[in-house]
Amino acid sequence: MNNQSVRKAIVVTVLTAGLAFGLEWHRILPQQRNFSSIIADTLNQRLVMFGGGRGPGRSYLNDVWQIVSAGPEAYAWNQLAPTGTPPIDRWGHLAVYDPANQRMLVGTGNVSGGRINDIWALDLTLGSESWEQLSPSGTPPCNRSSSYCIYHPGRRSVIVFGGGTSGGVCNDLWELKLHDFT
Repeated sequence: MNNQSVRKAIVVTVLTAGLAFGLEWHRILPQQRNFSSIIADTLNQRLVMFGGGRGPGRSYLNDVWQIVSAGPEAYAWNQLAPTGTPPIDRWGHLAVYDPANQRMLVGTGNVSGGRINDIWALDLTLGSESWEQLSPSGTPPCNRSSSYCIYHPGRRSVIVFGGGTSGGVCNDLWELKLHDFT
């Protein structure tokens, strides 16, 4: 019997035993969505997803999910429940992984009242995930959504390009320096 056959036999046995006791299988997955963000938490070897929008007429989300390895060639979704006040529900926002502070930075995006320009940090300490709103100094870019961003490790900064505003499309470049938060 090869490894694939053994795995199938184990799954069938577990499923049969579960049904014999009146138990049901439940698939744990995040709701379908678009325009969410996902980052790679390299320290904890997981992907972390935040927010997004759902369907026509869009409802907005601010939930946090992780996907971790559940063994060779298998992955499982788990919802996280960070402490603190979370950001408002949104889609089309930015997110980057800040490895120096082991956190996910989330900002901007579409909310139910239009576009927003804020910055939040999700501490990714395993088992102690928590939200904190950040207040950078300096003149911020205008409210926007659907921008592109990267984390620049040499400069320890987030570089943001473009996006959409109520007045049209942006063609500008911004830098948020993380060492002094300007």
